Amino acid sequence: MKLQNFIKEIVIISIVLISQGSVGQVPYERILNASDEPQNWLTYNGGYMSQRYSLLDQINRENVNQLELKWVLQNQVFGAWQSNPHYCRWRHVCDREAK
Repeated sequence: MKLQNFIKEIVIISIVLISQGSVGQVPYERILNASDEPQNWLTYNGGYMSQRYSLLDQINRENVNQLELKWVLQNQVFGAWQSNPHYCRWRHVCDREAK
């Protein structure tokens, strides 16, 4: 009886773990054509070209001044924050327009 319960538990756990692997997977073709659906940010950096640029046009020069702050991260880490793409691994400036 204990062996049967153990086998059932293993089967259930296996099914759950296998099904989790397919959650959130975006097909290659969809990421390749990410510019066809700019409303969806399909992968890190937006797509395979890694432009980090959105083709959406709801925000433009005429209405950008109407934006409001809606979210703030209050982290307990004090000090300098470093973000990509302004600094490389060796702290050399990578941004072409940085002076």
